[in-house]
Amino acid sequence: MLNCDNDLLIFMNNSNKKQCNPPVNKLYEIIFNNIIKKIRKNNEISNEDFDFIESLSCQQKMKIIREFNKKQIENKQILETLKLSELR
Repeated sequence: MLNCDNDLLIFMNNSNKKQCNPPVNKLYEIIFNNIIKKIRKNNEISNEDFDFIESLSCQQKMKIIREFNKKQIENKQILETLKLSELR
């Protein structure tokens, strides 16, 4: 059964009617991991993603920056390889 209370969804367990809310931290973790995946796949990061990144802790921001830097280096190496192959 699904109830709306103060714009929050509360999931009801039909077996014992115990209320449980989905953990907010889990939702943040999913969004965070999706942003990391976008970076790894060279997908565009949306404005909403940037807004979310601004709300993160410094440690999480650093993880995103490190991932972005890794991908930049990888992309640069690919470009260099392509340039060298064109020169041959």
